[in-house]
Amino acid sequence: PSDVGRGVEAMLRRRFPNLIIVRDEAAIGEAMEACDFLLHGSGPSLVAHQDVVRWQERTGKPYGVFGITLSQVDAWTVALLNGAKFVYFRDSGSLALARAGGCHSPVMAFGPDGAFAADVREDEKAEKFLREHDLRAGRFLCVIPRLRFTPYWKIQEAAFDATRHARNEAMK
Repeated sequence: PSDVGRGVEAMLRRRFPNLIIVRDEAAIGEAMEACDFLLHGSGPSLVAHQDVVRWQERTGKPYGVFGITLSQVDAWTVALLNGAKFVYFRDSGSLALARAGGCHSPVMAFGPDGAFAADVREDEKAEKFLREHDLRAGRFLCVIPRLRFTPYWKIQEAAFDATRHARNEAMK
């Protein structure tokens, strides 16, 4: 995993009691041998491209990409996407950019970010939030603005980046 801190691992384990999280090289190697397919999950780019390359070089087995955004297309991106059995983009702009950049995976289409398919929940916290904000289930709209840069300084120990913060504010 890239990050299962701040309670994420506990939530995943409650929802998926048989979940195996591999962290060390030996376990990763065993997983690569046992698995038939690699799925690169959603992200603001091919965030785990090095893992896909390692999978491809070590196993030669198929892989797919689900729910990514692209802001640039370079030679290694084209090569990885063209080697995928499918690529689903979380916005039409990324799909158009990939096509214009020479990507031609057998299946390339829009596919919503994987976060929208997750049923991992913290019911107690959610119900408390609904009460505190006078909301009723199914009777409100949740809108998440897309910032250009994730404000890591708000969610983990990271230095404040004034330039990225200013760009985020401009994009709002």
